[in-house]
Amino acid sequence: MKDSNDTKIFINTLQPEWQQLHTIVHESAHADFDVFGDDKRHSMKTLLAEKQAEYVANHFQIKKARTYII
Repeated sequence: MKDSNDTKIFINTLQPEWQQLHTIVHESAHADFDVFGDDKRHSMKTLLAEKQAEYVANHFQIKKARTYII
């Protein structure tokens, strides 16, 4: 959420840790690169901002940890 000169990132702590990390990187990309959409969910500006933030988040390949049963 961008509020005046501040940007606030909210994380759902009920999600698994790997998903929280992905969200932090994704939302930080919006803030760091100043790529924010507008109020219209499917506008070109919003779609481009989401694509760019997701590209940055996917670069780090944060994935669900594998569970091994021994």
